[in-house]
Amino acid sequence: MFIRLLRYIKGVVRFSLSGGFIERFLNLCTRAGVPVWDTVRSKTGVTACTTAAGYKRLRPIAKKTGVRMRLIEKGGMPFTRFRYRKRIGLLVGALLFALFLGGMSRFIWNVEIEGAETIKEEYLLDNLRKVGVYEGAYIGSIDTLNAENQMMLLTPQLSWIAINLHASSATVEIKERQMAPELIDKKSPCNVVAARTGQIKYMEVYEGQPMLKVGDTVQEGEIIVSSYIEGTQIKERGYFTHARAKVIAEFQEDVRIAVPLREELRTPTGEVVRKRSLHLFGLDIPLHLTGAPKSPSERETETGSPKLFGVKIPLQITTDTYRLVEVHTATLSEAQAREQALEQLNQYESDFSSIGTIASKTASGRLEGEEYVVDAQFLLQQDIARQKEIDVVEEPSAQPPAQSGETKQ
Repeated sequence: MFIRLLRYIKGVVRFSLSGGFIERFLNLCTRAGVPVWDTVRSKTGVTACTTAAGYKRLRPIAKKTGVRMRLIEKGGMPFTRFRYRKRIGLLVGALLFALFLGGMSRFIWNVEIEGAETIKEEYLLDNLRKVGVYEGAYIGSIDTLNAENQMMLLTPQLSWIAINLHASSATVEIKERQMAPELIDKKSPCNVVAARTGQIKYMEVYEGQPMLKVGDTVQEGEIIVSSYIEGTQIKERGYFTHARAKVIAEFQEDVRIAVPLREELRTPTGEVVRKRSLHLFGLDIPLHLTGAPKSPSERETETGSPKLFGVKIPLQITTDTYRLVEVHTATLSEAQAREQALEQLNQYESDFSSIGTIASKTASGRLEGEEYVVDAQFLLQQDIARQKEIDVVEEPSAQPPAQSGETKQ
């Protein structure tokens, strides 16, 4: 690789030799220090390569040995420089580009996050921007230690973070905090309350003092089993426990499903329109002269960042693809609309069956204007027992404070 680069800098000339004393010609080239390589013999003579400066030194040697030389091809920096010697703009552009790259190397071109699993990358990038680490930020103004401390305060989900600056890239390594699940301590006082309104059909109390019985109607949030256990003797005092129970309640739920008789269908025409825009350091620069197509279409957006020498450039190219469609209306018959409504009703029953029992169901369907409507009334049964932790402020008295005191959310 180095030899090829060196030859490109010096320039490469391929030439042919014929007639005269070719072997003597090559020997004299070696004595004179003229580099010659890739020597290949052919039916008409010999082809070889040398540098641009060496080719000028071959003319006297060829004349001395009676060899005829002919240029085949040439290339490399000297010939390119000669070809564009009068185009000053190219030289100025190259210098400006070099200055641009040198200046931009003092700014962050790319921010990469490693270790994020459950935390959204957009959320982390937003917090990093608040502490001064973002695409386009001046590297000299970034205090990585201070930025790490601020990120720990802004992002409680983190247990560790390291911000590393490499050239014009910022690599942010994080470790997420293992958040403990919100569980109720089994030793703490806890009431059993109703998750919804209904009539109690079945109840099993494992621990605690029942406040209601089978057949009673219970309101959402009402205590079913109290954590306070009253004393059984005159001298024995009451105490609090962790109430547990299973409470099956029955309740009614009304479901309404409406299926329109006219349905809008969108059929692709096959025509595709693409619009591109450039996002550079927070600025959006459109690369098109016209806006989105006025015809009905389905839009897809794709964003990518190009790389230069393996380094991501601090710009993003967003491509919006519009697939044109034809919109027309399909009309359903009453039977087709009824079938779709019943399918949705069956899906509701299937979903509820995984968490409860359907005791009974009545349903009726009818046309209402441009819709087919199904009204259904369900009698459902479900375990409505929910544990709710309480605060015990005072010593338990003859009356249970859990029933009248404030509960902890």
